[in-house]
Amino acid sequence: MLTDSNSNEIALVITPLFNNAIHRKATDALAYSIYYSIKYDFDLEISNTIVDNLIEIDDCISLLLLYKYLKLNYQNDNRESLISQLYNNAATINDMEYLERDKYWLFIYEVLPEVVLKDTFLKKLKQQNVEFVTFSPNNRNRRTTEVINDLDGSEDFL
Repeated sequence: MLTDSNSNEIALVITPLFNNAIHRKATDALAYSIYYSIKYDFDLEISNTIVDNLIEIDDCISLLLLYKYLKLNYQNDNRESLISQLYNNAATINDMEYLERDKYWLFIYEVLPEVVLKDTFLKKLKQQNVEFVTFSPNNRNRRTTEVINDLDGSEDFL
């Protein structure tokens, strides 16, 4: 089972996977790489170019997880600029026609405030403080394990 104690070992595998996934535009590998960097609290090297590449790759889940990663983990002088880049992308998507915007609904919902959302249903969800993707800044691994235990009754699932 993976634990926080072997986070460095996980980072040694995930970091090259992340970089390779960007070049191959492999959305599943991108999403998993970012997810594991959040879960095991290690840094990925994120730059404006990487954010541009992820925006170009055009994957809702990878964009959302990168946004969550930057909000939770990433400590860098450029952090606010990277978050702003993703926010601006979400705002651009929000201004698209419904059918284009719909495939990004989760990303724009999690990133944008209620007042800017175009979709009335998403606005109602925001008013109710519904969150679809949450990570605790502390004890992320423990929290995830507890959720999995609730689902299947064992820690072996991870």
